[in-house]
Amino acid sequence: MEYSDIPYMNRDIESPAPNQIVRVKEEVLKADTLWVIAPEYNFSYPGVLKNLLGWLSRPLKENDFSSGTAIRMKKVTISGVNGKSAAGGARKKLTELLKLIKWS
Repeated sequence: MEYSDIPYMNRDIESPAPNQIVRVKEEVLKADTLWVIAPEYNFSYPGVLKNLLGWLSRPLKENDFSSGTAIRMKKVTISGVNGKSAAGGARKKLTELLKLIKWS
């Protein structure tokens, strides 16, 4: 999935969602499972990935969290390959974040 063109998360442009966000949410909604492969930067994941997950955690319908999100309850696998820990810091922090946004 290409997400380098996604704008920074900003409530001022959340609704109506930019075309790039609509496209990415549709791709995620169609997927049975997500496989997140992330490098590790300073014992964490890249900011651009955090931005993507921030957008995916927003409600599908404006201000209606009961409508669900693109990532809610989605099966996710996390991989990383950096350094001796195989990106252990990034994988740990991604797991924490995904637990929060997938179940909220």
